Amino acid sequence: MRKKMITTRLGLIVALAAALVFTALYVAVAATLNSDLPPGARVAGVLAPDDEHDWKVLVHAGQNVDITLRTKPGYSGEAWLAAFDTLATDTVPPFSDVGIVNGTGTSHLNFDMPYDTMMALSVLAPAPAFGGYVLDYAISDPPPTSTISRIAGPSRYGTAISVSQSGWTSGSAGAVVIASGRDFPDGLAASGLAGSYGCPVLLTDPAVLSAGVDAEVTRLGATQVFIIGGPAAVSDAVLAALDHGGRTITRVAGPTRYATAAAVSAQMRAHETSEGRVPSTEALIVNGLSYPDAL
Repeated sequence: MRKKMITTRLGLIVALAAALVFTALYVAVAATLNSDLPPGARVAGVLAPDDEHDWKVLVHAGQNVDITLRTKPGYSGEAWLAAFDTLATDTVPPFSDVGIVNGTGTSHLNFDMPYDTMMALSVLAPAPAFGGYVLDYAISDPPPTSTISRIAGPSRYGTAISVSQSGWTSGSAGAVVIASGRDFPDGLAASGLAGSYGCPVLLTDPAVLSAGVDAEVTRLGATQVFIIGGPAAVSDAVLAALDHGGRTITRVAGPTRYATAAAVSAQMRAHETSEGRVPSTEALIVNGLSYPDAL
């Protein structure tokens, strides 16, 4: 009796082990041959006669699909590569594409999907074909479209205001940088300081504050105003016109355009240090008599 029980238990253990092995093999094969493919994938397999390996892939409108089937040396007969729409209805047009390899070779499909769909991808070996293959699959989004917008005003001063309005919402800039609109050096040097503070550069006539500039400073909510250049570049009358509403007016200048650029750099470093940032240890040196290289 005891011997019979031991034999029965051994039989159950063997049967259970066999079932586990079969299940593991089935899961491994299913995962290899019937899983959905990621956007970029390589799959290798072996086809028996009348064998078919299938995958499902979600493809969105406008995406490019690139598929290459390579049969391995020794492949016998034809190998079919097929891509088709699994969601085709009366309202969704059908889609299909087929490539055929005869013997050892390559089949390549490349197309742009016209609509969202679940695409079926299949590799088939019509009898009596058989052999190994490698499948490369890639999906890519369409290149981004460019939007071109013109930002302009009735004058160089108005254009600077338009740039400010397009980049900063009301009350979003605690500072503003103002430079002469009659010559280029101070305005170009000012851009670094504006970048450090995250604020716009506005331009003004050297003698009188240009129309709209004071209103734009108010709209920005700027309480710190930097004037770039000495009185010959931006007059004291301009400073006086801006000096109201609790604003702090700071003139950043040197005796020459070169010294003014150096003063702007020093102001930037002081600001970044005060905020706990590490100032840059690099500088760009350009011709101060002409503006193209400084752009």
